Amino acid sequence: MKINGLIIIYLMVSCNQGKKQENIISVSIPPQKYFVEKIAGNRFTVNILVPPGASPETYELSPRQMRMLADSRFYFITGHLSFENSWRERIQKLNRELIISDLSRGIDLIDTEHRHDDHVHHGTDPHIWVSPKTVSIMASNIFKTLSEADPDHYDKYLEGYNMLKAEIFSADSILTALFAETENRSFLIFHPAFGYLARDYNLEQISIEYEGKSPPPAYIKMVIDKARKKNIKAILIQKEFNIDNAKSIAGEINGEIIQVDPLAENWYEEILSVGYTLHRLLGD
Repeated sequence: MKINGLIIIYLMVSCNQGKKQENIISVSIPPQKYFVEKIAGNRFTVNILVPPGASPETYELSPRQMRMLADSRFYFITGHLSFENSWRERIQKLNRELIISDLSRGIDLIDTEHRHDDHVHHGTDPHIWVSPKTVSIMASNIFKTLSEADPDHYDKYLEGYNMLKAEIFSADSILTALFAETENRSFLIFHPAFGYLARDYNLEQISIEYEGKSPPPAYIKMVIDKARKKNIKAILIQKEFNIDNAKSIAGEINGEIIQVDPLAENWYEEILSVGYTLHRLLGD
């Protein structure tokens, strides 16, 4: 039997009143844990709200995660994930001393459009962690939040921040070199998760998913025709999606299906893996 969310929040707020906050930082997705731990070291336990394999667009928090949030000192949000927007007010009520830091501050965000009947709905691409250039700003926001709230450990945070910046610079340099002279610049992906990577390195992301839903036949035909014209021979698909959804299109373009994991915790390793994969595909 599912317990009403408001009851859970009420009980946890009651239990948390007067309780000293633990050294816990909550984050929405695994890559954020990577960034926070690089900067903060072992000063905090990092609580990931959306576990590997789950979708950050529709995830529902568990009672255990609500308890962790009640004990958290900071909550770093990416800023535009659907579940963050739907849970933010409830989370704030759960722990009124919680410092919520929006890591999208200062990023040039990508606007999106979804048509429904005769209406156009405007939104924001939430996948800001997939490009070193945007991650550089996310890291700066983490450092500022931690150092301002906990100035006694400024030097520790600065040391970690500088180490993370070096990794980000390294990833940016490698990707810049990989795509500098690539003639083909278009890639096909099921869910449009690499919009910031594509924008920042002058690539074209072609999404199979249509306005957040399964594509209609006319759109599938358009995607197949475009892929053939641009000689695209592969489809990227995230691990949390069913690979069967891409098989029919892969067959039409005589291409392969490659799984990627933009939600992987080891951000540096994964972003370079994606970069080398795209470089190979665009060079074929």
